Amino acid sequence: MRIGVLRNPLSTKNLKHPRWDFPSDIFLVETSADKSISEAATELARKNLDLLVIDGGDGTITATLSTFAAKGIPLPPIGFIANGNTNLIAHKTGTPLTLEAIVSLTEMSVEALRNKLHRTPILTIAIAGQEIRSGFIAGWGAYATATRMAIDEIRSRHDLQIAAAIFVTLRRSLFGAEARALRDGIVCHFQADDGKPMHGTRRFVGVATSFKGRLAAGVKPFWGTGSGSIRWLDVIAPPRYHIFLAPFVLFGWALPIFEGLGYRSGCASRLSVTLSEDIIIDGEIVSLPPNTKIDIDADRQIDILHI
Repeated sequence: MRIGVLRNPLSTKNLKHPRWDFPSDIFLVETSADKSISEAATELARKNLDLLVIDGGDGTITATLSTFAAKGIPLPPIGFIANGNTNLIAHKTGTPLTLEAIVSLTEMSVEALRNKLHRTPILTIAIAGQEIRSGFIAGWGAYATATRMAIDEIRSRHDLQIAAAIFVTLRRSLFGAEARALRDGIVCHFQADDGKPMHGTRRFVGVATSFKGRLAAGVKPFWGTGSGSIRWLDVIAPPRYHIFLAPFVLFGWALPIFEGLGYRSGCASRLSVTLSEDIIIDGEIVSLPPNTKIDIDADRQIDILHI
């Protein structure tokens, strides 16, 4: 079986630990000052791999998947070595690989590998004027603010970044100089599938994900119904009674009053969003010019290794 490893030596854990002693028959390509993630991914794409292992964090994973999608290169089955700052993707979509597991994979047949693959939907995020990105969770409004707060204030690791971001945002939306601005939200146009477009209103928070189940620390802010692989949350600004409703929203405990108070959630095949603020894609901040249109779908599925 042909296995390739794309290693990002600048990922958080890789900065602290030496490179694993991979078996000699594995194709190893490392990023460097002279070789970007995109270039490393393109180099490995030429190897006709049966399995691509990505050694890094969420940013390395999404950059690699985005390269394959943008260039129209068929993506082989993928596995993850969780050596980044945030490793939510590895923990949510597959079993993070150990060196021992990788060694055992070199002795596995391609047929045996197929039995360990799970088809998983992934977001395709088309941002006007930019290359198409692939990812698993995107957010804006308070989600973007929360991520920046968590990075700046807490420097948390793994999936705790999301949980920490949520609780830091709740605290800072109640107290401090930025509280009013945070509650006032951002200008955002939002539409799910062919539903009613929401124009000219401000949003407190918006989230879209192809993840199933809970995100982190038990948080599952989705309760609506609908078809499609995208789960979404949309909260109008300012959030009404948010200090009382936050626990119900965060854990997906739907209340009949949600819709009337501007708390909406559902499932969809397509989302259309227009933003003038940052969007967060798998923990990475993407800055946007004013009135940027973003189309999100989850039509694409990829094979992820589960050991």
